[in-house]
Amino acid sequence: MLKSVVVLTLALGISLQVFAKREELTRTIHKEYIVEPDAMLKVANKFGKVHITTDNSNAIVIDVEIKVEGRNADKAQQIMDRIHIDFNAGPKQVEASTQIGNSGSVTMKNTEDLEINYTITMPQRGSVDIENKFGDVFITEIDGTTNFQVSYGSLVAQKLNSERNTAVVKFGSADITEALYLDLTSKYSGTHVKKVKLLELDSQYGDSEIGAAGRINISSGYDDVEIGAVAELLGTVKFSDLNVKAITQKYDVKNSYGDVDIEFISKDFREVRVHSSFADVDIYFEQGSNFTLDATMKFGDINIPSGAEVRRDEGNTSESITGKLREGQTKSIVVIVGSYGDISLGIK
Repeated sequence: MLKSVVVLTLALGISLQVFAKREELTRTIHKEYIVEPDAMLKVANKFGKVHITTDNSNAIVIDVEIKVEGRNADKAQQIMDRIHIDFNAGPKQVEASTQIGNSGSVTMKNTEDLEINYTITMPQRGSVDIENKFGDVFITEIDGTTNFQVSYGSLVAQKLNSERNTAVVKFGSADITEALYLDLTSKYSGTHVKKVKLLELDSQYGDSEIGAAGRINISSGYDDVEIGAVAELLGTVKFSDLNVKAITQKYDVKNSYGDVDIEFISKDFREVRVHSSFADVDIYFEQGSNFTLDATMKFGDINIPSGAEVRRDEGNTSESITGKLREGQTKSIVVIVGSYGDISLGIK
């Protein structure tokens, strides 16, 4: 009987601890700095959002909201006392950095509720260098250079007008509406870029979706890539499936252990170079296309449109095809080097 009472008492104690009301504290910080129109903003944060809105002013305004939650008022206050925001400001550059003292940040996050949110307005002509861990980053249109380092959170950017935009996103997502130039590294993250002139994309272990692009230099591994319309597509794709809706000028991609499907290539294209192994490739050219063809395949088949003006040499495990799609002069070329897979060229 005594044992049952002890067990019941312990259970009640645990229940009271679980359902006990936790104490929440909030602290706000407001800073405003007059700066030059092209000033640089640097922010290093963790455990919260960084939200940036641009305007035509000559000021950088920073509002920080810090929220902590502890088991009781004393515990919450102890956590709050450890959090400091360091500011360093001048007319050309403003810096804000979140500092959490006397504890490991991840351990602290696991044991207590903590949120540090930045809301910032700044000149559109300015530049940014933003690092955020365990939180999201949002920015509207900006003309200056940008650098984003985001982990365990999402990056959302509306319009990046500079020729120098760099982003590294890990264990999160990137959603870019429009960029002039973008160097994007994505690890274990989903990537969506609606419109970009020049994209350097390094994507690993995630899915990438690109709407319209001038040129894409891609390095992809262990993910799926969807591209809408692109003028030039270059790079390497491994253990990834690649689907492209339309190419207008150039394709030069090495792919392996992942299938490639190109739904449309303009009849005015310059060159197509396929380097494929352990994968199937399907490519469709616009009606009226003509090109010279130089293709070799080992341990696989090459299928081309009927009536092509080509020479085909076949061996036991290999074949080569040279010639043109049809009579007439053309500056367009198609070069294929394949192994252990099938490659099909079609017209539509």
